[in-house]
Amino acid sequence: MATTIVLSPETEQRLNLLASQIGRSAEFLLQEIVDRGIDDVEDYYLRKSSTASAAGRKASIPQPK
Repeated sequence: MATTIVLSPETEQRLNLLASQIGRSAEFLLQEIVDRGIDDVEDYYLRKSSTASAAGRKASIPQPK
């Protein structure tokens, strides 16, 4: 899937500097960033979603008297 993103000038500069220092392309690094970061983003949003769902379930369960 081809995707376009707009980077801040500072981020683009950091990306290009890193790419030149390690002898890889900026595209390679962007792919690495996405591949490594997707786990963290999934964990954050899915945990947040299941926490909200669990809180809703707790509120709907009648408490013993």
